[in-house]
Amino acid sequence: MSNPLYDALFAPLSGNDRPFLYLHDDAVLSGDAFHRMIARYANALGEAGVGTGDRVVVQAAKSPRMLAVYAAAVTAGAVFLPLNTAYTAEELEYFVSDCGASLLLVDPARIDALAPVARKLGVRLESLGEGGSFDDINDPATTFTGQECEAYTLLWTITTECGEYNDGVSITFNHTPTQANAGQNQSFTDGTTSTILAANTPVKGTGEWSILSGEGGSFADINNPSTLFSGQIYQ
Repeated sequence: MSNPLYDALFAPLSGNDRPFLYLHDDAVLSGDAFHRMIARYANALGEAGVGTGDRVVVQAAKSPRMLAVYAAAVTAGAVFLPLNTAYTAEELEYFVSDCGASLLLVDPARIDALAPVARKLGVRLESLGEGGSFDDINDPATTFTGQECEAYTLLWTITTECGEYNDGVSITFNHTPTQANAGQNQSFTDGTTSTILAANTPVKGTGEWSILSGEGGSFADINNPSTLFSGQIYQ
């Protein structure tokens, strides 16, 4: 079945290495990387039972994930309905009921407050975590894989003839940060204007040198903890 909107907006991103999104942490997401993100979200929508014509209601902050969910809904032929994050549970209940949504996606912090609404309306409720996936969504002891520095709220739903029963669990993947150590202070009186620095190498993440005071200084490599620093006499 043809999908003109997907073909026009998102299909051209496949294999496109040019910058597509500039993120808040100065990272850059290429068109191809975003296209792969769309595919992951579209697969997740399919696993959640979303098909052509189904309504997907989303109450979440604006983010690359939010955009990817929209693109995934387009890919699946579903209807994407974003709601104001200021809406209360009562207001959200009206919109979800009125449109006949099959899936409600929310920020992790809202899932506990909206679980009663989802149960009342018989709508599947999921949180919009970053990059998380299950090996088997029907296995109670499945492996969940997420990303470092992300917090997830996962919902386990048991369905019987008498209704649905839900319980949530919070999962946080963090690592112990490396404390920055710039090394020993150095002072020269023999005309020297360059020196090798001796900072520590982070276990995770990237280090970066910068000049807080003084003029005319430069680093050979701002990300190298043992880089060469060149300055001027009397600075």
